[in-house]
Amino acid sequence: MNKHILTVMKWLNDKESATKEELKANAANADAAAAVALAAANAAEADSAIFWGDEYFYRTGENKQDYIDEINKTSTVTTDKQSKIDDLLDLAFELLPRDEYEKLNTIIQGL
Repeated sequence: MNKHILTVMKWLNDKESATKEELKANAANADAAAAVALAAANAAEADSAIFWGDEYFYRTGENKQDYIDEINKTSTVTTDKQSKIDDLLDLAFELLPRDEYEKLNTIIQGL
């Protein structure tokens, strides 16, 4: 897995995962992934980063899904669904007796 491509894909998923300086350093250290990293170094060029990322996977034959799976394992971006679940559990914590809250929490976390 190319760490430079992974950095760019994480940034595309979460713009706060890397600073502009980190993206520039990533671009400077990239070899075959240089076009992707350079495109991502400028936040205004997200479309270009997506294009060159796809081109990278086409040219190298690497599996894009492997990168997506890696990002999903380490992503700190809270999904809308998880945010709603968290809100529900917060409300349940305030309204329910402790034992009922624990049961509900166990059920929800098991989903």
